[in-house]
Amino acid sequence: MGVPEAAAEVAGLLGSRGIPYAIIGDLALQRWGEPRLTRDVGVIVLVDAEAIQAFVEDVLERFPRIPDA
Repeated sequence: MGVPEAAAEVAGLLGSRGIPYAIIGDLALQRWGEPRLTRDVGVIVLVDAEAIQAFVEDVLERFPRIPDA
């Protein structure tokens, strides 16, 4: 899965839960500024305290954590 596809999947996950978010970092810069190489997706998420655990579990199920990354 490439970076744009990963960003789209995260956006879909957040959108399906009605969670406000913003894509940030190099990926956003490619859209709104000067293109550059990136291998990650930066996201700011606004989520209620009650929904955090379920959201984290959903993300980790789709995108495994890479130790020491």
